[in-house]
Formats: sequence, C-alpha cells, structure tokens
Amino acid sequence: MKIGDYPIELLKNENLKGKVVLDTEYFFEIYGPFGTGYNIRIREERHNFNINFFKFITKATLSFVRDCTNSGVKTNKGQYGMSYLKIFDGVNCILEIDGDGNFEPIKDPYAMALFIVNHHFWNKSDGIFKCTNA
Repeated sequence: MKIGDYPIELLKNENLKGKVVLDTEYFFEIYGPFGTGYNIRIREERHNFNINFFKFITKATLSFVRDCTNSGVKTNKGQYGMSYLKIFDGVNCILEIDGDGNFEPIKDPYAMALFIVNHHFWNKSDGIFKCTNA
C-alpha cells in the first residue's frame, strides 16, 4: 500500500482538523504546542440516534517531538513509537515506508490513522497542510 491509498481531507473552514478513511472514517485534530513538536488526536464519532446526539471518542494520541526519531503513541490497542516513516512496537519496526513509498499496513487502525496524518503533516504533502504553525 501507499500513503496516497488512504483518503485524507480537512474539514470545512479548518486547517488542522479533518478525517482520514481506512476501514471507517477517523477524525483527527492537530494541536500544539508547536514550538518543538505537535500533538495529534484520532477520534471516532459515536451516534445516539434516539436523542440525536453525536459524541467524539478519543482513540489514539501522538506527541511528536521534532528532534526525536521515535515519538510516543497510545491507542486502545497498544503503545507504539512512531516517526513519519516508521512505527515501532517496543524495539521491533512493524511498519516502514520503503524508497518507493510502499508499506505493509498494521492491524491497529488507530495507529494507522495517526501514522497517515502524521506523515502528511510532517511532509506537508499533497497540499493538504500548509506550512503554518509548525
């Protein structure tokens, strides 16, 4: 697979909030502090149609430090280390983008969603994110 195989888009009138699609839609928010890094939160939307109520449940967070090669990720399925090119499960590399941009996805969809958003934000790729606040 390639990063571009996963649709990602910003929400209307937002420059740091959006959604990425894997098996379902995951909403993301990128927030500061932006001095030496940034944070990303992945959320799922929950519906209660009986009372017409929508709620976002945080499922994963990334605290990315710019000079660190392996920033911490917490999901409800595990803890990982992540850069914009790799994911580590403890000391083992479980995902790495090769020179052609290919990688084998992992089973944790929340970590995958974080990885995709982080890769795009770090690289300012595909015109999704502008070079502001980072």
